[in-house]
Amino acid sequence: MPREEEVAELVLGMADVSTNLVMLTGPQGVGRSMLAASLAQELVVSHHWTDAYWVDLLGVTNVVLAGQQLMTGLGLTSDVPDTQQLLAWLEGRPRERFGIVLTHVQELLSAPAEEQQGFLDLLDNILHSSHKLQVVVVCEEPLSRITYLARAVQVEPLSAEVAGQMVQQAQVNVKEEHVQGVVEACQGTPLALAVVCGLMRCGYCSAAGFLRIYSDRALPIDHSSSDAT
Repeated sequence: MPREEEVAELVLGMADVSTNLVMLTGPQGVGRSMLAASLAQELVVSHHWTDAYWVDLLGVTNVVLAGQQLMTGLGLTSDVPDTQQLLAWLEGRPRERFGIVLTHVQELLSAPAEEQQGFLDLLDNILHSSHKLQVVVVCEEPLSRITYLARAVQVEPLSAEVAGQMVQQAQVNVKEEHVQGVVEACQGTPLALAVVCGLMRCGYCSAAGFLRIYSDRALPIDHSSSDAT
């Protein structure tokens, strides 16, 4: 896991029971969602959370759909999704601490002001429905209105050192110049590094082979960025 230290620091911070909202911020491609997944897994494995619920809000632009996605993600079913049913379920949870991860909230936060306000109100109500609940939100910038104790963490691209270690672990005796080339091509993007290193590890290509393909200007490759959510 390339972000072990960051995950460990976040887990330690979330051991403070008064922290009920963590925002993983930063531009697309830096590995926010991957960090959120690793964090949720570690919180469950360490028994800090009894359960972790993953709710993807990709394409959601209004608070009604957001509520429906939340209910679906929590395993709640209803012919007519009702926010009060959601809040009642959260209030009735056992006393053990649990967590919800919300990803791809940017479209909702870029929606008309009324929908943005509705989502923030919904999140506020959810957080106040259970003092045992912690929520992790993946977003580009910290939420504008916070009425609960929150922590914003800026997620940065992987360092050249960590990225280089990933490449070296993927191919035995790889040349340093090829390591540097792959690191520069992936620009610290965890998903790009994971894909390239996976191909190298499975023998589909070497670091040198990847760089030959990447440098082929006849191929439709955007050499200026490595965007990935």
